[in-house]
Amino acid sequence: MDAEAAAIARDYLEKGGYTMPSLVDSDEVATRAFRVAAWPTTVIINREGAVVFYAAGAEPEKVSQAIRAAGAW
Repeated sequence: MDAEAAAIARDYLEKGGYTMPSLVDSDEVATRAFRVAAWPTTVIINREGAVVFYAAGAEPEKVSQAIRAAGAW
């Protein structure tokens, strides 16, 4: 989920090789709900609805590992 314009988020995902969808949170509802204080912050939620990864900052390798561990990639 991004609070940025959809084109910026799409570009980031493409550059990182990610193929997952991204939603735009222009009203920052999710930003507040997950207490995002820094950009980027990555929150990965598994199929059971549990937060399995939460990190502030750009750490693409850790994000990739967490997505794989969650069984989504």
